[in-house]
Amino acid sequence: MKSTDESSRIGRPLAENPSQHGATATPQQRCLACDEPMVSEASWVFRCGACNFMISTLSPGAGRGVAGLESLRLRNFETVLDRIAELLPTGASDLQQCGGAHLLEVGCAKGWFLKCASLRGMRAEGLEPDIEDTALVRNLNVRVGSFPEALDPDARYRVIVFNDVFEHLPDPVQAIAEVERRLEPGGLAVLNLPSSDGVICRAARPLNRLGLAGPYERLWQKGMASPHITCFNPGNLRSFVKRHTELQPVYAGALPAVSRRGLWKRISSAYPRATSVALFPLAWCASFGLGLCPSDIQLAIFQKAQSPNGDSEPPSAPSAALGKFRTAFPNDQAEPV
Repeated sequence: MKSTDESSRIGRPLAENPSQHGATATPQQRCLACDEPMVSEASWVFRCGACNFMISTLSPGAGRGVAGLESLRLRNFETVLDRIAELLPTGASDLQQCGGAHLLEVGCAKGWFLKCASLRGMRAEGLEPDIEDTALVRNLNVRVGSFPEALDPDARYRVIVFNDVFEHLPDPVQAIAEVERRLEPGGLAVLNLPSSDGVICRAARPLNRLGLAGPYERLWQKGMASPHITCFNPGNLRSFVKRHTELQPVYAGALPAVSRRGLWKRISSAYPRATSVALFPLAWCASFGLGLCPSDIQLAIFQKAQSPNGDSEPPSAPSAALGKFRTAFPNDQAEPV
């Protein structure tokens, strides 16, 4: 259950006080990242004037995947796993040397990421509320249910991953706090999610103000079963995590948002045929330049501090000291062909 039209829910009632959690945005709501006032971006979207964090009033829900994304997703997943390998305590370039680190993917959908992680020697576990998707991954370790209710009370993980899921959660504050609690000392929280700094988002916002709402609504998945509830950029995402947890940022980068492989299938599954025929050549041509522009997908990794009693080995470079933060936006957004 994840995006582009896929999501995962944490399965708890929405907070009664929307000023503290991201359940229902109102003009009076304070920003979840910096606590500044929110202003109206659209009738159903509010934006922080200080840090540009955005939140919608759309109703969260379960969703189904979009066709044509497998090639792009698999390439991005390999990049995500490469970064995890670099940041795990062994510093190994091959996850098979990481001692079978225990990984949880929240909203694992068809299990593509779990398969990639398992091939690298990780003890990969998935959590998926969508029973139809779960039926497709019977050969993998997948639990049916929501985060964190479906997990064992004492379950802890070396790595917790959200691939195109975190932006769908109705209560991101509660979710990130639970991630911190569930991580082992030195563990990694991995967020692969949209970025409001991306070129497509930046183009869609002024078009929406001019009355051309289609691209903006599509970015938020408005009218779909699984709309986006929040939208972060790299800066306000770090502020959000810092404000609500003690997790430390150790990596920020970008991932490609568009691949020419599967592009027609992706477009034709989302639009009527006539619209798809018109959009496809434009999207194909644009794809050659998107790799040079700010990507609409960001990858952020945060690390939990080591236990004071030393029950976990200290991580080696590049994360030897928490707060040694690495960015790699220019190198990580090349278009996969």
